[in-house]
Amino acid sequence: MDPNQVRALHNCHRDLLRDLEVDRSFLLSLYIDNIITEEQKNEIMEEKARRGKCAKLLEIIPRRGPRCFPIFVSKIRKDYSWIAEKLDKELTKESKNLPRDVNDKLTKVINNEVCPMVYGCERNIITPSNNHPGQTVGRLSELMSALKYRSLRALEMSTKDRSIEEISLPGLISRKVQSLHDDVNGMKTELQTERKKIRARNTDDQKVNKDIAKLKKDLHKHRESNKKMESSMKNKDKKISSLQNCNLHLEKENLDLKARLEELEKSEKPKTQRFGSATTHGSQGITTISELFDIPT
Repeated sequence: MDPNQVRALHNCHRDLLRDLEVDRSFLLSLYIDNIITEEQKNEIMEEKARRGKCAKLLEIIPRRGPRCFPIFVSKIRKDYSWIAEKLDKELTKESKNLPRDVNDKLTKVINNEVCPMVYGCERNIITPSNNHPGQTVGRLSELMSALKYRSLRALEMSTKDRSIEEISLPGLISRKVQSLHDDVNGMKTELQTERKKIRARNTDDQKVNKDIAKLKKDLHKHRESNKKMESSMKNKDKKISSLQNCNLHLEKENLDLKARLEELEKSEKPKTQRFGSATTHGSQGITTISELFDIPT
């Protein structure tokens, strides 16, 4: 807290010790708004007495930054309005030396720069220029808290991560950008690896396609060769069939000749018995009928 806020809180110290009920739910609300840490919350709850819890809280919050004061006042305003009003008055007294023009300039900065940066130009939230300087500072603190929350959400960072409290907003943005850059580089590396695999597969596919084309060509040659062989076999089959027919015809003729020969031989024997062997006369001597016809005996 700034000195004015610390003095205002000190001026209301007795009232807070007397009336403020510091229970678990109240501390949880302060923890959610990052007014206290979880360790500090547990440390306060270890105090047995109510006044002890309150005293411990009042010892901690002055060290938690200027935004703690307006948030703390807003937390107690509903149930302890008299204390909240007194805190506002005490802060007014402590801040009365703040020049009017400074408050006006601060209000303009809030309206023209901070608020558009947090909510955008489409949401025009005006802070009245006649506000008390303490209220103006409180408004600025609220806007800065909203800016931090929205920035963390946009950066996809957890608002419960206490380690980011030590890093500036530009540092958080730089860390996020670096993380995205690393992710992109990783994806580029994976893409290059996939491209290499695809090129290797394409090379293999081309080789396979060449092998397939060669196999098709060889298959076509074999088919043509088989057709020629089939045609040759058909011609040979025809020749064999023709020769078989000729052979059958010759065998039939041979059988016919044998039958005729047997008939001739049968008809020759009775004549031989009656007249002896039939002969022919000539310059070569006597020749039998069998020799005359050249019939094998």
